[in-house]
Amino acid sequence: MGDKMDRTKEIIKTSVIGIAANVVLASLKLLVGLRSSSTSITLDAVNNLTDALAPLITIIGVKLSEKDPDRRHPYGYGRIECLSTMAIGIIISYTGLFSIVESIKKIINPAAPSYSVLALEVIGGTVAARMALGLYTIKSGKKLDSESLVASGKDALNDSFISISTIVVALVFILTGLNLEAFLGLVFSVLILKAGLETLYATVSEILGERVPVKLSKAVKESIKTFPEVDGVYCLVIHDYGRDRLLGSAHIEVNESLTALYLDSLERSIAQKVLQDTGVNLSGITVYATNAGSQEATNDKNKVKKLLSEYKDVLQMHGFYKDKIDMVVKFDIVVDFDAQNKKALRKEIGERVKKLFPEYDVSITVDYDYSE
Repeated sequence: MGDKMDRTKEIIKTSVIGIAANVVLASLKLLVGLRSSSTSITLDAVNNLTDALAPLITIIGVKLSEKDPDRRHPYGYGRIECLSTMAIGIIISYTGLFSIVESIKKIINPAAPSYSVLALEVIGGTVAARMALGLYTIKSGKKLDSESLVASGKDALNDSFISISTIVVALVFILTGLNLEAFLGLVFSVLILKAGLETLYATVSEILGERVPVKLSKAVKESIKTFPEVDGVYCLVIHDYGRDRLLGSAHIEVNESLTALYLDSLERSIAQKVLQDTGVNLSGITVYATNAGSQEATNDKNKVKKLLSEYKDVLQMHGFYKDKIDMVVKFDIVVDFDAQNKKALRKEIGERVKKLFPEYDVSITVDYDYSE
């Protein structure tokens, strides 16, 4: 609980600093932009104002995400932080579209800017401030696992490079009289829109459900494998509901001689250890039985493995069991997501395995590599 409170405080602290910095920078740029009739400086100031909204949305999102799980949302409200990042992406995208329209108007009806030494000094000062703010916000966002902070920081860092370009264009105008203001404004607008769309894409992808980091999935599997009764761990699935709410399930292979009572105790112990080691709550553990001390079953398993090695789309086989009572050979195969016509693949493999064991029925379950 303490760690979560510290995280919230740090996110709010970073966001407040971002709001204050953006308001100050926007005020200075707006004043300079209006007095010098500079489209690019004015648009940069408007961009700073929208950037001030991003940290505010981050604060609202992190506070709402703290709500405890309830009957309607039993997994909590952690994903609200994803929605706050999406809102930031929408604001950035809208700013980009608005700026594109204004820049095109300036291209059609150009107005000569009037730069002063003070204007260039103000812009130069804001470059360093924006770079420092961007790097600080990105660093804090990564440390606190806050995508909205990272998005705000990247936007601030991009703006610092835009400000450098503004200075270059101003110098070109002063030295040559060539007015590139509106064209630079258009370039800025496209970059702003691009940043907004990229933020939206990343957030939508996260909400849809992305593969968890390989480091985490490996840590969960290694934790489970510390139990000597477990012969293998497969089909690990982890759902991230935000705010460190990670729910998962896994399949384990164990000797067929283990009793239900023993398995009950084993599964509880596994769940407790995984939660302690990785923070993942294993809400479901499925058991695969392996043939106890049967060399015949081992040889048969190797035959099937050799057959499956001919299929590049089959990444793994597990859960092999030769049931001599019900006369069934059953196993799972992990198939590549990019495999074509998975049903036909399963049917073909089933027919070939049937030829290896003509007296047995064949049961094949198709799985996917969800976590690695």
